[in-house]
Amino acid sequence: MSAELKLSDFKSELGVYWNERETDSKIDRYIAEGKSALCNYAGVDNIKFNSGSVEGSLLMAYVNYAWNKQSEYFEENYKSNLINLRLKYQGEAYAEKEN
Repeated sequence: MSAELKLSDFKSELGVYWNERETDSKIDRYIAEGKSALCNYAGVDNIKFNSGSVEGSLLMAYVNYAWNKQSEYFEENYKSNLINLRLKYQGEAYAEKEN
């Protein structure tokens, strides 16, 4: 099982190799926004964003878009991934309800 993504994973992906409280806060805010948006797209309250998972990759992409001030294009460019995410979680919810 993969570990949940950490701030250092995002900083590495973004090419941020310095330690500065303001920068870390900004990235943390983008992570929180991305988690909220992806949970909303999936129609669930909580998702595990692990390294190497589809969910983790989508979160990493969202943060990259936000960092580059392009977050308005994320949904458009990842529409099929977001639909698949929604289908996955809605399918799991339906299966749980049936059992």
